[in-house]
Amino acid sequence: AVLSAGARFDLALCDVMMPDEPGTALWDALRARWPDAVARFAFISGGVFEPAVRESLRQSGAPLLPKPLRPKDIDALLG
Repeated sequence: AVLSAGARFDLALCDVMMPDEPGTALWDALRARWPDAVARFAFISGGVFEPAVRESLRQSGAPLLPKPLRPKDIDALLG
């Protein structure tokens, strides 16, 4: 809804493991509708995930930051 309203962002952080679907599903939806947005997208994760999700992460090429997040890692993505 935010992107549909014309908002833009410097960085979007998305957890890999979410209750209903993996974060890679959100990345796929963004890529389909707002392909320029995925260049400012990064995943965060605290652990192990299914092989299919791991492969989706690899294919996305998006950065993966480990939890707990460190400010210097976020700064590096913004820099």
